[in-house]
Amino acid sequence: MAEIDLGDGVQRLPFGRINAEWEKFKSRVVSGDCIFFFTTDETTWEALHGREGYLLVRDGEPVDAIVTKVN
Repeated sequence: MAEIDLGDGVQRLPFGRINAEWEKFKSRVVSGDCIFFFTTDETTWEALHGREGYLLVRDGEPVDAIVTKVN
């Protein structure tokens, strides 16, 4: 949860300013899907191109992803 001010007062939303992306991501989930947390290895973070987020997998294939942190 993140507290953000969207101009009409402070709100607590999952993933803050990317909440709409999160809601869209969740809407794609169907029975049998898996959601995995991912993060790139330490060297990518040291080189300032690290990423982390969530991957939606269906029948062993990636369907969608949401990146929640970058550097």
